[in-house]
Amino acid sequence: MGNKLRRAFKYSLNISLLVFICFSMFIQIIWAIFTGEDIPVKISTYEFSMFLVFSMSIIIASILYLRRIRINSILQTIILTMFLLYSFICLFPWLAMIKDSIKHNRILLENIIRISGLTGTITIMLLSLKKVLICVKQVVQNKSIEE
Repeated sequence: MGNKLRRAFKYSLNISLLVFICFSMFIQIIWAIFTGEDIPVKISTYEFSMFLVFSMSIIIASILYLRRIRINSILQTIILTMFLLYSFICLFPWLAMIKDSIKHNRILLENIIRISGLTGTITIMLLSLKKVLICVKQVVQNKSIEE
């Protein structure tokens, strides 16, 4: 019973961490839209739609996990690789915004939001990379068993 409880806690912690990361990214986008501040990367409709797709993917992944629906390892690897690429693309705007904040002595709240976005992006990259490697290993093991 203790092992199941610990595993459930670990997975719920991962899901809540991902939700927090999405929330911090969402706050950053809303902040940039409504304050009209001059940020290095202009938020376009494409970037906003990518954010929505990313958020919905996390919500769907959480629901799939909670419902215990198993998905194909190859499909899981593709989804996680997309997460990894998306977070890598997001990394550079966060770095540019933090550099801009330091250069112009921005207010503390703005720096906290930007740093949380950067740490969230790095966390997503690391979690996605770990999961991609695990999925690739599973796919290779399944192929070798089939042969």
